[in-house]
Amino acid sequence: MDTVEAKVEKMEIDMYFGRGKEDPPVTLRLDRLETAVEKFVKNTDTLKWLLIAALFTMLGDIISNHLHF
Repeated sequence: MDTVEAKVEKMEIDMYFGRGKEDPPVTLRLDRLETAVEKFVKNTDTLKWLLIAALFTMLGDIISNHLHF
């Protein structure tokens, strides 16, 4: 079993330094997540119109597939 010092050292590396480009530190990952959420929240107007357009497209497709002229 690892000693407490080894566990703390591993946690410090994982949290603050990371293990290279493929395994960045947790603090950097959290910052990236916060930035992505912030951008998503700022673009809710665009997202709203995209969802409305998707709904109208879906309804148009359903209607056109069920009606035969």
